[in-house]
Amino acid sequence: MRSRSLLLKLARLGPGEWRDLLAAQWAIANAQMSVWFRPRGSLVAPGPAIGTSGSDRTPDPALRQLAQAVDRAASYGPIRAQCLVRSIALARLMESRGYQGALVKVGVHRTGDRMLAHAWVEFNGVVIGDDERRTSKFDQLPGIDVDI
Repeated sequence: MRSRSLLLKLARLGPGEWRDLLAAQWAIANAQMSVWFRPRGSLVAPGPAIGTSGSDRTPDPALRQLAQAVDRAASYGPIRAQCLVRSIALARLMESRGYQGALVKVGVHRTGDRMLAHAWVEFNGVVIGDDERRTSKFDQLPGIDVDI
């Protein structure tokens, strides 16, 4: 029944959403290959100091649509990508659509005896494609960004 529901949702997508979904799937595949095959440590690059420079905290609706396409592709496509791959894919898609300066941020959070890590995208100081309440729980690794 779940697959039928998914097919019905896909049937309702417009041409632009299909274009974004296919582009997102391609970006996820490329991002996954980068994570798998880049030499250890080469995904990390020195980043700017932590802080926000964006005055407009509302993301462009086109960015929300791209983030939704990446989420759909990662959730239902052949590659079930985790946060780092999703973030790299989204940042690359944003750059390909003219949104220069997207940053993939990485943070850590300690829960009991476990250390959790999470990656997300920021553009002009605004979290894109993730919940800012969630990302705020992670201590961002200072001065480090993922090299997309």
